[in-house]
Amino acid sequence: MVPYTRGRERSRSPEAVVAEIDALVREDGVREVTLLGQNVNSYKSGDQRFRHLVEQILFETSVERLRFTSPHPHDFPEDLLDLMAREERFCSQIHLPLQSGATSTLARSAMRAVRFDMAFMFHYSERQQTYAHKRMPDDVPHETKLARLQQLIELQTEIAREKNTALIGREYDVLVEGRSKRSAVELMGRNAAGKAVIFPAPTPAFSLAGGSELSAGSASVLAETDRPTLDPTRFVGQTLRVRVTESTPATLRGELVGA
Repeated sequence: MVPYTRGRERSRSPEAVVAEIDALVREDGVREVTLLGQNVNSYKSGDQRFRHLVEQILFETSVERLRFTSPHPHDFPEDLLDLMAREERFCSQIHLPLQSGATSTLARSAMRAVRFDMAFMFHYSERQQTYAHKRMPDDVPHETKLARLQQLIELQTEIAREKNTALIGREYDVLVEGRSKRSAVELMGRNAAGKAVIFPAPTPAFSLAGGSELSAGSASVLAETDRPTLDPTRFVGQTLRVRVTESTPATLRGELVGA
């Protein structure tokens, strides 16, 4: 389907990719970059493969975190996994497609074996110009598709609940993305594995890494809480240490370490 809508795969030169990331880090203060591609790990430029590109980015830029999406299992060599395990800045998060129209494949319950942290799930829908659209009738009722999808959603929700519950008590470095959607005095960020973490914004006396303290006199203080809390927007782009105290299937909640 992809070649019909986006054309054939093309890989940018490693020099161009590295230069763009370096500029984002030095000029705009970007701390996390995601490498994008329809099949990103099939990247090839001369003798350079995707692993070489990642190594060059880590060696030649100071980006704090590096992720990638969307890869394909067919082009996922073990040396890429070895690099992910070895390099702390290369985030331990893998986004993989899993789909099949074969009854035998669907019957194996792959989600139970893999136990994904999260999943984007959709029922089957025809796409123009594909082999299935041209040669195979869509003979599964819409109601049946929705019922099967609901089974997958319920299974994934339970798996995510179990996995997130097991993380309670652990500490993570969380890169702050902004305010929580539900509270003006809470922050939302992600750990290296891409999990969303919600936690209270620091108080004026909270000590940052390195021993320095935040000055209440130089920050706006929100008044909708019993304790003085610094304006959460000032922490966007900062990495804070958070201990997980609660969880839901989709989100972790925590508290600042040292608060």
